[in-house]
Amino acid sequence: MWPDWLESFRQARNDGMVLATVSQCKRGAVELGIYETSALLLELGFVAASDITLEAALCKAHGSSRSPDLSQEEVEETYQRALVGEQSSSLFLTKYHSRLEA
Repeated sequence: MWPDWLESFRQARNDGMVLATVSQCKRGAVELGIYETSALLLELGFVAASDITLEAALCKAHGSSRSPDLSQEEVEETYQRALVGEQSSSLFLTKYHSRLEA
């Protein structure tokens, strides 16, 4: 049963689906690769969405799906980037242009 279930995730990722992990804990962030189970998720192509709430993750998914120009990799990067304070940590820095640069 488990190998088939895990294979469904691998197939979903290969079909272009973004697999993001979120936590239901009030504190703490999802970090893939630290424990054996999470290392398997990382191997399957999941991305860690830090400490984002399920509701914010759904909003990110909805917003990303409405942008057909984004590649699967760009959407995965978006899940790891704090865009508007929806998560406390970010693997990337978001650069904002000043009015003088625009």
